[in-house]
Amino acid sequence: MDDARTLVQRPDSKPLAIEPTLRAASSGAAPIGESALEAPLPSGHGARYAFRKTLGAGGMGEVRLCHDELIGREIALKVMHRENAGFDAATRFVREARVQGQLEHPSVVPVYDLGRDEQGALYFTMKRIRGVTLEEAIHPTSEATRHSQRRLLNAFVSVCLAVEFAHARGVLHRDLKPGNIMLGEFGEVNVLDWGIAKILGAPVEGAEAPKSAPVVDVDRPNSGRTVAGSLVGTPGYMSPEQASGEVDTIDVRSDVYSLGAILFEIVAGEQLHQGSSVTAILASTIRGPENCRPSSRRPDVAPEIDAICEKALATDPKDRYASARELCDALESFLDGDRDMMLRREMAEEHVLRARDAPSREVALREAFRALALRPDDAEARALVARLLLEAPDEVPEAARAELAGLEANSRRRGGVAAARRYLTWLVFIPLIILMGVRSWPLVVPAIVLMLASTLASFGLARIERPTGRHGVALLVLSMATASSVSVFLGPFVIVPALVATNAMFFALYTDRKWRPVVALAGLAAVLVPFALEELGVMSPSMAHGGDGVTLLARAVSIEPRWIELFLLATSVGILLTTTATVGRVRDELAASERKSFLQAWHLRKMVE
Repeated sequence: MDDARTLVQRPDSKPLAIEPTLRAASSGAAPIGESALEAPLPSGHGARYAFRKTLGAGGMGEVRLCHDELIGREIALKVMHRENAGFDAATRFVREARVQGQLEHPSVVPVYDLGRDEQGALYFTMKRIRGVTLEEAIHPTSEATRHSQRRLLNAFVSVCLAVEFAHARGVLHRDLKPGNIMLGEFGEVNVLDWGIAKILGAPVEGAEAPKSAPVVDVDRPNSGRTVAGSLVGTPGYMSPEQASGEVDTIDVRSDVYSLGAILFEIVAGEQLHQGSSVTAILASTIRGPENCRPSSRRPDVAPEIDAICEKALATDPKDRYASARELCDALESFLDGDRDMMLRREMAEEHVLRARDAPSREVALREAFRALALRPDDAEARALVARLLLEAPDEVPEAARAELAGLEANSRRRGGVAAARRYLTWLVFIPLIILMGVRSWPLVVPAIVLMLASTLASFGLARIERPTGRHGVALLVLSMATASSVSVFLGPFVIVPALVATNAMFFALYTDRKWRPVVALAGLAAVLVPFALEELGVMSPSMAHGGDGVTLLARAVSIEPRWIELFLLATSVGILLTTTATVGRVRDELAASERKSFLQAWHLRKMVE
């Protein structure tokens, strides 16, 4: 067969020329010699590469850490075992070096040298890289190998661009998997192992030609080993067309499938295709998995990532992304939004922390609302806002004291209006007293004056814009004195206790808690003082005790049956009506306030749920 030269030309890229190629020979040919190459490879490297240690070994050869004595740097030297130096293996080995060496990309390890050592074994040297494989990063065994998902996705973008670079130059990798991707300590991303790369348009080599059933390792289905025989690639990551042995029809979309499988594993944390044997994994690959959405394994995966994986992992190549660039662009579009989401999440977390440590409730609310504005679905921020809005504070902030004092003053002013209306009913007593017949004007006049004074004082309190507690106490003393003065008519135990009780109840409803003891003491004094005056003889007795009952004695007014009954009836009706009206009005105000508070809390709760 004539010598061949593989040259693939893309309109938008520089062609990759693999030259000189290996001369055709049977797969059973003897170990490669000078005649096997169109141009002879350099033989022997002498003392240039000083062996340091073995970095890794496999069935085909091993990778050694050496020191380049000529340049003065550490390099990786990949050497092929002589016992595996059949023509097909040698072809792949040399092609790997030349393909990798001509793909000049930051994510493709550069090749420095190609030749044979003193024992005739093929070798090539390349840059020594450090780091962990993507497989180790996805499934970390220590903190040293642990990477954030964000960092892994950024690395995956770099892998996509490196693969697109290779595709643009007519090269398919065909063995993309997490174990063939190296992540460096300083953000480096390297795509490794181009040993089974395919040059688009080149004929299928003998080692890849369809044969009988594939030779696979059934004992280690998830070992990540590249399958030998008619299959080219690694089970679990190879495309359905690769798994079916259609090696002569695959194109760039086969690598896109492998990239989709890698993306799935990065996001889901486990391999897409799983099974107890390689056969089961290959069957899953060919027929397609039951669900290729990462959210089927991890519920918190974004739907955009699900859609990207589904398209990249389509069983039919026509349904996949047409290129690694399209897959990269789709992921970057998501990550651009995700970067914004990440920034918003970080800012929201900062506002939540500030809200927790805020010196005041209003500052805490402001910070919590800012967190919600950045992330409306942030559960922690919503719970904080709900607590701050729905739970009443134990202490009144200094800034709110003045406003609260105004509200309390308005309440006292409304109480003054209510008191004025109530004391107007007391004026009904005046004509009744006169109709009953006055017996002692010195006793009656003070009582009438006190009634008029209480009414006028209550109207005056209602006109004060911001009455204080002292204003209320003054009205309390005056009104209790008025109630007590009624004792001159029928004594301290008729009518007076009812008047005092309703008056005390009224002031208890409209005054602060600290004034309630004063209200109680004033009420007690209104009843006890007239009784004490009678007991001390300062005032004449108001009742006489006989064998058949108690007799009311006339003092300030005459006690005639017709007028006394009317007087008692009028006072009883007046006390009943004013008490009912006062308590009813207060209850209505309380119910309205409770309803407003409930509705406000309900709407706030719905807002933050």
